[in-house]
Amino acid sequence: MAKTNDETLDAFSELREEDVKKQIEAGKEWPSGKYGRSRIRTSYISDQEAITPRRNSALNDAKGRWIAFLDPGDIWEPTKLERQIGFMEKHGYAFSYTQYGIIDRNSHDRGFVIGGKEKVTYRDMLNCCWPAYLTVMYDAEKVGRLQLRALKRNNDYALWLMASEKTDCYLLQENLAKLRTRWGLLGKFLLTNGIKWRYEVYRIEYRKNPVVACLMTIRNMYYGVVKWMKYVKRP
Repeated sequence: MAKTNDETLDAFSELREEDVKKQIEAGKEWPSGKYGRSRIRTSYISDQEAITPRRNSALNDAKGRWIAFLDPGDIWEPTKLERQIGFMEKHGYAFSYTQYGIIDRNSHDRGFVIGGKEKVTYRDMLNCCWPAYLTVMYDAEKVGRLQLRALKRNNDYALWLMASEKTDCYLLQENLAKLRTRWGLLGKFLLTNGIKWRYEVYRIEYRKNPVVACLMTIRNMYYGVVKWMKYVKRP
């Protein structure tokens, strides 16, 4: 993972350095070293059990208005934050996601572009996890500092459900991120929509009884197939 971690950090550092260049061109100055790798704080986890408390800690520590997410190995385009914040400010949105592409473990583009519904309500989000983790951004001043209970998987889906209870989520129809996967797109799709993990979101996070949680999981799987068929552009 060292290679993909470095690539992710390099992409993020370049993104922030572009912001610095724009500010300098506009006649503004920022303190030396404010951006780039020196400003990136990293933390490491040994297993999946530690994901929830680590993410909660990061969400609590975040000082900015705009909250975005990036896993090791995945990549943002250099203009991702700028384009997404501009989109949200222009329309007054507090919660959004973007299209994204798929790359393999050697950074080769697989040719897929995944999108989704232009407007995702809370009911839509219950039906299907429309946003990918690396594409989401929300306004913490409007949505708040979200926190999770102990889930082994699908922490991101639980977060989006919390956010969508407060505001709708809107799609920026631009491909601004790359998800890295070693299983191929279909394998990744099936894994992230796994029956067990979806069930746990409804059963543990939303405390539904087993029968209701099962029915909600079946519905979620159905809409996951709809998403695959309707909103994935194939090479």
